Amino acid sequence: MKLIINTTTLSGTGVTQVAFSFIQECKSHLHNTYHIFFSPTLSKEIDKTSFPSNFYFYDFKGHPLYGLKGFFIRKKLKNLFQNVQISLKTYISQKSIGK
Repeated sequence: MKLIINTTTLSGTGVTQVAFSFIQECKSHLHNTYHIFFSPTLSKEIDKTSFPSNFYFYDFKGHPLYGLKGFFIRKKLKNLFQNVQISLKTYISQKSIGK
């Protein structure tokens, strides 16, 4: 299964610690593919080299809700969501017709 974990709006210490722990726990689920969108805060905390090849990381340099930069971040997020969902829909279609 493909999963998207969007942490781009997280900046407080409590919520980033919960996200950090959850992402670390996902390492043990090798049958899933993870697409993780990082906030600047969480990106600094995670050692991306310690993850298996079923993890894909996307770093965002700002908050998606603030200012003109936020507009472009939201646009990039939308495109990434669509790309992951399209490949997931293709996979589901192929599975349902037995390819």
